[in-house]
Amino acid sequence: GKNYHHIFDSQTGYPIDSSIASLTIISQLSIDGEIWTSRLFGYSIDTIIKKIEAVPHIEGIVMTKQGVCQVSSGAKHLII
Repeated sequence: GKNYHHIFDSQTGYPIDSSIASLTIISQLSIDGEIWTSRLFGYSIDTIIKKIEAVPHIEGIVMTKQGVCQVSSGAKHLII
């Protein structure tokens, strides 16, 4: 079977086909997590980190389906 998620491609109406397995946004406001995960989910891991770094009040952790993990510079101290 095929796994689907709730983030849709605005052009096709179908769930976005992405290499991203997990995208965590860290912020003082929970709404930032909701907004930014939806906005960024369809991009590549490098683009996601670049966009997170450009927004001063959010940080992020991204994991691909292949097991690659990248962390924004402001979140590195949070990883054990």
